[in-house]
Amino acid sequence: MRRGTCAWDMGHARKCMPRMSGPTPVDERLTWSCPAPDAPGMSASSLERPVLYCFSGSPFVWRAEIALCEKGIGYDRRVFRRKRGEHRIDEVRAVNPRMQLPILLWGKVALYESMAICHFLELEHPAPPLIPVATADRARALVLSQESHDLDSGCWDAFMIAEGDAKLGDDSEPRWQAHRKMHGEVQRWEAHAAAGGDYLVGDTFTLADIAAFPTIAFCVRYGLDLAHRAPRLAAWYARMASRPSVDASWPDHWRARPGKDAGFNEPGWQ
Repeated sequence: MRRGTCAWDMGHARKCMPRMSGPTPVDERLTWSCPAPDAPGMSASSLERPVLYCFSGSPFVWRAEIALCEKGIGYDRRVFRRKRGEHRIDEVRAVNPRMQLPILLWGKVALYESMAICHFLELEHPAPPLIPVATADRARALVLSQESHDLDSGCWDAFMIAEGDAKLGDDSEPRWQAHRKMHGEVQRWEAHAAAGGDYLVGDTFTLADIAAFPTIAFCVRYGLDLAHRAPRLAAWYARMASRPSVDASWPDHWRARPGKDAGFNEPGWQ
């Protein structure tokens, strides 16, 4: 499915159309406008159209976008190019002094931090639910959602090295340590997938799946052979990638350019 078709939009095949945001050229910054359906508890008169400030390909932004699409919430997205520092502007600093994205503008409310945004959407728009009602399932979904931060931090150095953002020179030790940490996290999440069902919390799609998927998707984009190294996680990844909300929010440039082999499958990694 083409970028911009949201999960709730599949039946009518309505497309999200790119719109200019300010005077910048069309290839520099776009706002994607996603039409909102008739959603329970919401109306055009009760909620101004949300706006998501984002980077294309950010795992943190991707979480927020999956949650928005799963909830059936139409939104606009304003895209900044991270490596050019386009987000380092007063408008962003006023909301998040760390100048990190995503930022969600929700009426007169502005919030940041991807998991905070997901929890906020769950409270503001409970249907369909992303946090289970059953006590044990709810506990597991919340624990794994929180644990996704460890997944992020465990993989981040390997991603930065793969992107060329970390300058290593001739020293191979930092690369080895980064890959070791990433493989350790992947194996932890392989165990989580094995303890689940179709999804991380039994057979029900939850916030835990949203929290973990983008970072695992980055591992795959950089060449990690999940099928060989983490088969349960590979089956979960394939199931997640086929969800309309994930396909609709798939990073723009990932469709245009393939990933790279970052050496994640080199001999010695079991």
